[in-house]
Amino acid sequence: MCNLRRQDEEKGFTKAGRQRWRCSLCGGSSVRKNDTTVRWLKVFVGWLLGKLTQSELGMAARTFRDKTSVFWSLWPILPICDEVHHVIYMDGIWLVRNKAVILIALAERHVVGYHLAKSENSKDWGCLMQRIAAPDVLVCDGTGGIRKVMHAF
Repeated sequence: MCNLRRQDEEKGFTKAGRQRWRCSLCGGSSVRKNDTTVRWLKVFVGWLLGKLTQSELGMAARTFRDKTSVFWSLWPILPICDEVHHVIYMDGIWLVRNKAVILIALAERHVVGYHLAKSENSKDWGCLMQRIAAPDVLVCDGTGGIRKVMHAF
């Protein structure tokens, strides 16, 4: 394990002016980079679930988009729920700002599964239904492709 120390003033910086660190044990040097991914993820989630527009975040909107563009490719997935429930409620919640829908399966008071999709179609409802155990009763509005996959469920 390296024991990193700041180098002396004359050789302690790169040509770009960044601080260089040298290991006193092996003699190797490196430049440390500050990883701000978690900080930007918190800003992104706060904006996504909040009421502020990009111009109201206290920074340039372009900076916000540049720093958080990678988070649009994240698709959260819940683990498979094999617990059998008597009644499951399913519906889609549209996110108007993002032009996406969250397909949700609820049992009594907790979420047993969800799927983030671009529309309420039978393929996406099928992806959600594959991840949960078949209930005795399914309560839904019957629109958006759910009827097609209900019979296979």
